[in-house]
Amino acid sequence: MSIVYLLGIKHSGKSTLAPLVAKQLGMECFDTDDLIKELLPAPYTSIRQFYQDQGPHQFREKEVEALRRLLKTTQNTHMVVATGGGACDNQALVTIMRKTGTLVYLYVEKEILAKRIFAQPLPPFLQTADPVSSFNQLFEQRDRLYRKVSHIMVSLSECQQVHQCAQLVAAYVKTSIDSEEPCQKTVLEQL
Repeated sequence: MSIVYLLGIKHSGKSTLAPLVAKQLGMECFDTDDLIKELLPAPYTSIRQFYQDQGPHQFREKEVEALRRLLKTTQNTHMVVATGGGACDNQALVTIMRKTGTLVYLYVEKEILAKRIFAQPLPPFLQTADPVSSFNQLFEQRDRLYRKVSHIMVSLSECQQVHQCAQLVAAYVKTSIDSEEPCQKTVLEQL
């Protein structure tokens, strides 16, 4: 079974790129956010509200449950899976992903991500007295973690169009999958 997990900080393009990369690689596509929504208890209909009310620990349990369910129901399926922006903070989730697939870190520069994030309603984890400082700290922490746990890192900062980004990611994944070396020893980085 070939599984490609797209990881990255919020608004790095995981959900947008996943179906395009999957199509180029001839794989199915799933998004953990969609899978988590299916598991939310009533009255929750949004991940944001569940996270705000129940907290990060409960949310991380839902992430793991959603991935386990996907893996159980899609055995022998080649797929691309878009993960949540905080997947690197969920050690149980990271462990499962590293055992079952190739982790691809979609790197986007901090300034670009900040622009995207602050143009939207702030996510619960940035609703602090100083959201800019909170974002900067979070970026540094998650960037470090994603670099550590991922097999492949692809910089998307130079891409001008979504399809160009998808082609770049698919090319790196294909090179890694076709390589005779184990993925755990292959780190491709374009920076």
